Amino acid sequence: SAAFRARGGTMSFARNAGPTQWGIGAGYDRRSFIGAEGTILEAVDGSVDETLFAVAYLNRELDRRSGISTTAYATLFQSGYDDSGDATNIGASASYYRDLAEGLAATAALGLNGQLRDEALDDIWTASALLGVRYSF
Repeated sequence: SAAFRARGGTMSFARNAGPTQWGIGAGYDRRSFIGAEGTILEAVDGSVDETLFAVAYLNRELDRRSGISTTAYATLFQSGYDDSGDATNIGASASYYRDLAEGLAATAALGLNGQLRDEALDDIWTASALLGVRYSF
């Protein structure tokens, strides 16, 4: 565990326009770590890390029983520790849903996420796919 002082803020805006909903958001976070002298946390005392992020979404109702949803994000993280490196995270997802019958819905979704790190570490990419049916009663 660690003790830290955090400062930052987040802004967002969302809008509904008939069958379409969309929104954007952005934020900043700065953490200053506090480690008491003579403790295991002394090594992190005064370290600072910063995060800057942005996100956007767009949802659209296609008809009374179906719609699509999309999301994209980016995060820049600058570590306060010399050996951990900085990272940029990016990703996007899209899904389609359809109500098949009373209480029965199907969803198909795809996503791609990546973590781009400095030269010392390998980048990481993940892809996901979902196909599902849900019954609610």
